[in-house]
Amino acid sequence: MAANETDESSDVAVQAVLKHLADVEILAEDILVDKQMIISLDKRRNGCREALRNIRNSDKSNQSWMCFGETFVELPNRKIKTLLEKSQEHTQAEIDKMQTNLKPKLAQLYEMEGKQPRPGFDLKPLSRDELAAVAQTRN
Repeated sequence: MAANETDESSDVAVQAVLKHLADVEILAEDILVDKQMIISLDKRRNGCREALRNIRNSDKSNQSWMCFGETFVELPNRKIKTLLEKSQEHTQAEIDKMQTNLKPKLAQLYEMEGKQPRPGFDLKPLSRDELAAVAQTRN
């Protein structure tokens, strides 16, 4: 009877370890997916930036061609510029949101792995107003 109880307790311990490892793996996979999404969004943002630069540098014509999915449409440059700027702002907001959500996930992963969170990892950058106030106090 004592051997049977030992086998059951070791099975429970093994199951607990396997569940913990599965949870760590799921969280790590989620983090990797988020990082890939950030990279993809960054590429889209850079593409919009390049397109904006090309529109600004090609003031020779008032209209340009823009691709929407698989369709090309000729639009006025100012309309294309507006669309690209809105797309860039939206993409930047998505990147910021993904990065904000990534920090707690990484902290949770460190905790699950038994590691100490990195000091300063949860810091947030200064806003433009805060940065201006700091610059003003330095002068």
